[in-house]
Amino acid sequence: MHTLTAIAQKAGLPRRTVQYWQDKGAITPINEKPVVYDDEGVVLVRMLGALAQNKPQIEWIREISRKLRLCMMDDESVPHSVRQAFVAARAGEDAFLIIAPELLSNGSDIFDRTVGAVGKSAMSAAVASQIKHSPNLAATVMDLTYAFNLKFQFGAIMDD
Repeated sequence: MHTLTAIAQKAGLPRRTVQYWQDKGAITPINEKPVVYDDEGVVLVRMLGALAQNKPQIEWIREISRKLRLCMMDDESVPHSVRQAFVAARAGEDAFLIIAPELLSNGSDIFDRTVGAVGKSAMSAAVASQIKHSPNLAATVMDLTYAFNLKFQFGAIMDD
């Protein structure tokens, strides 16, 4: 189990940011008293943190959080390449999510332009494809392997 402060530290985010996401319903603890999160909560916050660098609106954070939870549950509504990337990341393989964060602000479904990639060469090809089809659209590459490996923190390996 992880406290709010521990989650923030493991995600490399300010505690106030994670608290705000909790207060606004973007993340939900598994227990309210005391407030604690499971490992999946840590993974979710790490993924949200990778996307939060653009300082998105809370509505965007809530929506992407909902979509990422579907990915983590291996939901059938998730595109095949994205599901494959999540499965690979859980298994410790190099896996990435390539996402165009601008799409949510215009009402598009986040999965319209989100691609999963297993392996660094597949990730490079997916990014190149995104740029080729929409050269003015930014893409964020999320390292799912890092998000799922709780022994990694701020680029360093944590001792057990």
